[in-house]
Amino acid sequence: MAGTWARRRRLTSLAAVEAAAATTTAVVVEKEAEAMAEVMASHADVVPGVEAKG
Repeated sequence: MAGTWARRRRLTSLAAVEAAAATTTAVVVEKEAEAMAEVMASHADVVPGVEAKG
C-alpha cells in the first residue's frame, strides 16, 4: 500500500506543477501581448496600417 500512496502523491504533485506551469505560461503570454500592444500603439505613427490606441 505504501507504494500506491507514494505513486498517487507523485502524480498529484506532478499535476500541481503542470497546473502552475500552465498558469505561469498564460500570465507570461498575457503580459507579452500587453507589452506588444503598447509598443505597437507607441509606434503607430511610423508603422503603416496601425492605428494609435487612445
